[in-house]
Parts: sequence; structure tokens; C-alpha cells
Amino acid sequence: MFHTTSHTTARRVALAAALTLTAAAFAAPGGALAAAPTLGAPTIIPAGQPSPIDVAGNHLRQHDLIRKGTELVRWPVAMHGASDAPVTLSCPEGEFHSGLGLQEGSDVAFAVAKGSDYYGRTIDVRFYAIRKADPNRATGHVYALCRDPAVAPVAPLLGFPTIRTAGRRSPVDVAGNHLHRGDRIRKGTRLVRWSVTLLGSSNAYLRLDCPTGRVRGLAEQEGAEVSATLSKGSRYGHRFVKVRFSPRPGVSAVGARGSVYALCGS
Repeated sequence: MFHTTSHTTARRVALAAALTLTAAAFAAPGGALAAAPTLGAPTIIPAGQPSPIDVAGNHLRQHDLIRKGTELVRWPVAMHGASDAPVTLSCPEGEFHSGLGLQEGSDVAFAVAKGSDYYGRTIDVRFYAIRKADPNRATGHVYALCRDPAVAPVAPLLGFPTIRTAGRRSPVDVAGNHLHRGDRIRKGTRLVRWSVTLLGSSNAYLRLDCPTGRVRGLAEQEGAEVSATLSKGSRYGHRFVKVRFSPRPGVSAVGARGSVYALCGS
């Protein structure tokens, strides 16, 4: 059963049904098998209610009111021995994970499992006992801050830039610069790449800066799920441009991924 501090909805009941434990037990010392941690029924703390915890990186502190378009999902956690088994936490349909937190005084802590990350509907975590707590009996509560991008739009995420220097081959065509895929990048220029992840529909323009020189052209990764559009005030020949990203036709605006390239030079 899915409980809410205000009311129960069909959407939130669906979350409880969707909650899964992607866990496999491993062999513990002495040959015993440690069962994966188990989660109790999730509880929703909706927007407008005070937060019982801090959620790092989200400007949400204990006692702050949960902002419109977000909600906290809380699960009780029980450990049954030390285990590396990942446990899946699911946000309601149409929402994504924005942050995680623990209730003060919990005997358990968590780490995001390798290969998992925020900004998806599900996230895998591993739990472990803290403060000399017995891993066979440790308990606590884990919280997920879930965000609905239809109500609270979020600007796309840009990854850290990576640079291909002159002499290396270009992975893309850069229109208007006589640079085609497979050509060597010419002396005095470099190709800067940013990964892009959409977190819902957004009209925000993001700034792309050349580390040196000026932006001479932009290109998109072949087969990318996102496309880039220059802002009306942006022009090539400057140190930076502003770009808006959108999903390609038929692609969801939540979780769409791709890469954008800037050819930089004098």
C-alpha cells in the first residue's frame, strides 16, 4: 500500500507496484548468504509540506517547504547482513530523481551503485551499516526528491568539455568550415565537445565557451536524440554562443541524450 501525508492517488499506488529490488545475495564470511536490504512501503511527502531532511545539491534543507513540482518519497530500510546487492528506488511515473537523503539517526547509509545516476526515474543504491550498527539489524529511512519536469522545468545538463586538438580526426561535419567527418582538425583550431542530457522541455539557453579563440561553427553528434538551436542574439566569431536544446521528433524530452561540438579558433 502506498501512503501519502495528504491523500492517496492512483499514480502513487502505481509507484508502489513499480518498486522493485534488483538485488542478488552474495556469499558472506563463513559461507552464509546475506540477503539484500529490504524496503518498506513508500510514503509521499508532497509539495507545500516541510521537509524532514536536507537534500544536498537541491537547496532543500530540513524544515524548508518542498517546492512546487517536487515531492519527497520515503522508504523504511532494513538490513539483513552486509550486502553489495543494489536496491532500486523508483520515482512516480513522469518524474525523475533529483537527490537523495537519509533521516537523521538512521543506522544505515547509502552509495549510488556503479553505473546508476540521478535524473532518471529509477536509481540503484547500495546500503551499509554505520556508527558500529549491527548490519544484521540496522534500520533507517531513505528519501528521494522526485521532480516533475512538466510542472518544474529544468535546464538541460551539460557535461564537462573535452577537446580534440589540431591534427586529430573530426568525428563530425562542421558546416561552413570545410571540416568533414574523418578530416584532420586544422592547425590553429580545436574541437570542443559537450555531452547533453535533457531533463524535460525547457526554453533555457545554455552558454558554450571556447577555451581559446572564437566559435567558428557548431555540429551535432550523428544519431543524437537532441538538436541545438542558436539564440537570436548569438553569432559565430565570438568567444561564446548561447544554445537551446530540444528533443528530436519522437524522442521524449526526459532523458534524451546527445553531444554538441564547437569548432574553436582564431
